[in-house]
Amino acid sequence: MSQADKKFQIFAIRTTVGQEKNVARLLSNRIDTEAGDIASIFILPMLKGYVFIEGMDKDRIALLTQRMMHVKS
Repeated sequence: MSQADKKFQIFAIRTTVGQEKNVARLLSNRIDTEAGDIASIFILPMLKGYVFIEGMDKDRIALLTQRMMHVKS
């Protein structure tokens, strides 16, 4: 399946409660914007302990979050 055929999905990343903004900031610094495989990173203030990533590939997101502080597996 080519990248043009893939659709964006939303993935939830579990984090330490209270560190959602820091994790989102760290993720945004790691993303290569020209690749185009990550559309957005967002948090929901009412849902503590999670950061959401809109992307195409689960494996790519797993690589981005690997060895990142405050991310729980």
